[in-house]
Amino acid sequence: MQSSPFSLRPNVYSPIPCYDWKKSFHPRILTEVEALPEECRQVIMLYDYQDVTYRDLAELLGVSPGTINARLTRARALLRARLSPCRS
Repeated sequence: MQSSPFSLRPNVYSPIPCYDWKKSFHPRILTEVEALPEECRQVIMLYDYQDVTYRDLAELLGVSPGTINARLTRARALLRARLSPCRS
């Protein structure tokens, strides 16, 4: 399986600097972020973990800032649901 430039695993071909996520986050959070759909994983990693702006994300991914907002909202909702203590 080919590594995505938005993966939590290092990718030497990625134009985005690699960050050592494992030092900062609980393994369960990392697992759930990696399990997100690609579009959600891209925006949450770049916006929340690398401080890329909506405008820059929109340009980088070739979508509107509104689409970035929708993807980020969806990603956070998925993570919230997956990490909820009430989840069975």
